[in-house]
Amino acid sequence: RLRDVLEEFDVLQGAAAATAAAAADGDESRRASAGGSAVSAGASGARKPGDAVFDFVIVPLAHPRYERIFEMQRGAMAGTLSGSTRTNSGGGSVGGGSGTLAGLSRGVPTGSVRSSRAGSGGAREAAQQAIVRSDPFTRSDTELYTGEWMSAVLGKVSEWIRLDSIHDSVRSNAEEAFFQELAYAAHLSLRAAVVTAPIGGPSGGIANFGSCLNAALLRFPTLQIWLRLPVRVPDSFPSSRVKDGDTWELWNAVRCMCDSHPNLGVALEVGALLPAAPGVLERWTAEPLRLMLLSTAAFQMNRHSFPVLSKPHQAFVKAAFRYQPQLAICHRLPPKILETQTVTRGYRLYVDYIAHMFGKQPVPPADEQFCAKYQDVLMEPPQLLAPQPPRASMHVDAPRLVPALSVASLEYDTAKLEAYADALARCFVDRAPAAATTIKGGIVVLVLGGGRGAMLTTVLAAAKRPGAAKLAEVHVVDMNPMAVQTLRSRAARDPEWARVRVHQGRDWSAGRGVGRKQVDVCVTDLLGAFGDDALLPEWLETMTDAFKDDVVCIPSRVESYIAPLSGDVLYNALRNDTAATRTAAERPFDAPYVVCINRGSHVAPVQQCFTFALPAAIVGVAGEKPSFSQQRSLTFDVSEARVLHGFAGYYDAALYKDVTFSTRPETHPPAQGANRFALFFPVRLPIYLVRGTVCTFELWRRSEGPRVWYEWAVTAPELTPLHNVMGCAFSMTTRGFLPPTPSVW
Repeated sequence: RLRDVLEEFDVLQGAAAATAAAAADGDESRRASAGGSAVSAGASGARKPGDAVFDFVIVPLAHPRYERIFEMQRGAMAGTLSGSTRTNSGGGSVGGGSGTLAGLSRGVPTGSVRSSRAGSGGAREAAQQAIVRSDPFTRSDTELYTGEWMSAVLGKVSEWIRLDSIHDSVRSNAEEAFFQELAYAAHLSLRAAVVTAPIGGPSGGIANFGSCLNAALLRFPTLQIWLRLPVRVPDSFPSSRVKDGDTWELWNAVRCMCDSHPNLGVALEVGALLPAAPGVLERWTAEPLRLMLLSTAAFQMNRHSFPVLSKPHQAFVKAAFRYQPQLAICHRLPPKILETQTVTRGYRLYVDYIAHMFGKQPVPPADEQFCAKYQDVLMEPPQLLAPQPPRASMHVDAPRLVPALSVASLEYDTAKLEAYADALARCFVDRAPAAATTIKGGIVVLVLGGGRGAMLTTVLAAAKRPGAAKLAEVHVVDMNPMAVQTLRSRAARDPEWARVRVHQGRDWSAGRGVGRKQVDVCVTDLLGAFGDDALLPEWLETMTDAFKDDVVCIPSRVESYIAPLSGDVLYNALRNDTAATRTAAERPFDAPYVVCINRGSHVAPVQQCFTFALPAAIVGVAGEKPSFSQQRSLTFDVSEARVLHGFAGYYDAALYKDVTFSTRPETHPPAQGANRFALFFPVRLPIYLVRGTVCTFELWRRSEGPRVWYEWAVTAPELTPLHNVMGCAFSMTTRGFLPPTPSVW
């Protein structure tokens, strides 16, 4: 009984901190590598060895050797039923209970059955005799409670079902059995059903397989379907759908046929072979990886006869921890373990090793823990300078999270604060000789964007360094009235803030508030996610009256970077948001989004885009108003076949002399730091990029009056419509920067 299996592996006891799962592979005859049943389990790194508790079990929905043959002509079947007086024949029932689901797609019990051991002759004989069986085709749903079905069991579709068969009768029969098993999985309220992808054997193509899969996703909207694929097959494997052992192309073809359905996921099976080509494994990070099946063949035995993973396998599994898939152990135990261990204890050895490997992971720093809450969450760029009415986003709370996120992100970004502290300290030391001769006896510092005081605290701490110039005045300007209230409250009670002056930035004039030609150093962290999406160049232009001729701006130069991105999760988030919360007049794919990218990967290396020297009015031509409108055309070389879903924007900031700060991923690998926020430019439809081709991206930064917006398009290998034309979906405004002008009636 299924309950006995769950109790044997402690599945029903629950393991909230589990890192792996248990799977049962019952097909011994169809998969040469399976050879028998296998289980997967979950365990936390805090448990003692041998105390692993299994989280769930993946079991076949019907017995693997229980193949059904469905009659297509009701008249012939009705005649057989009327002329037959014998009882059931042809194999016993897999599970108890009453009722039948045979011929479910037809709505009538028209199924006949045979055992796979009977061979083709048995199939012909069964078809000719039209043996009818009234027993249920699988176990009863009363073996477990509803909650146990939902949390402790995942379904596995029978592998003898060949939806891609070249024979019409076999294909039609497979469709009946396929929908029958998925209907039962939906009836049990299972979380997901695992379907094995057709890789080898005679095939008529994957068109019918994709059609049936798409129909199942629409017919059972509450059931997720996870496509089981090996990460690599042997080079000698006879299959026209797999090139160089890589199965990603097959997954991409099925995904495209299903229109990137959100309920379609990947169950990636890791065996003894891993792809040798660089970048192949990275492609799977951009896919909806729901389950990772670790085959016992992927493990090696150490000198103590315990299973361990090789170095390449360890690196791949550790990289998968980032995306939190459910892990599983599958296939038979090796004979060396069965000689000394029971089946239950044998699988626990694998789970203990995975739990040990997970427990050795370093504790993520505070900034990485902060970013983890916002991974793959699409948010509008914060417009604290000139707020606009919030627009619906991926999550209902996203517009309300943006202001808090903008303020709190700096407090948790220790690397950014350290870079600013180093730049400020070196600047204050260089300005010390000139500051001692001024009338005020020190330097005047202007801080744009005070937040909750993190940057201001960094400024005050840098002034205490040996040899640093004294601070005569520190002016803080912020557009957020709530932040202004926080800063003023702290300035009133903190003696170290005695020289601090807090100003509300809206409609504020720097020349009147600070004084003309008074500011020695201007420091700001309002770089947004792209360097200029917080309108820093425009805001600094309005402050030039208060700047001295030799003013130092930190940062002094900002360069933005662009990289093509493959991210199915982000694309589905926008598309589902379109159908659920937006009206026809709104254009979700025409707006950029701030996002901490987790399930996504670059198609090609990043390239430099826009460049801004700050402040522009000081470094530009005297008397000439600077222009902040720019346009760039970037061409990327595609080294591996990928699917393009958009472009990710980053920035490099030159703070002071050789002190810099960057959000580009290559400057902070995921294993060494936090995921930083990027600006995501989506495309309306995914674009398939063939290996060896080029991708050309056009990006404009336009302005008209107080409005500033981005426009973008792809011109190669396909032409796409221009996104966000004239800022129709998203634009920023500089109206709040300027002092109010007299209104004319």
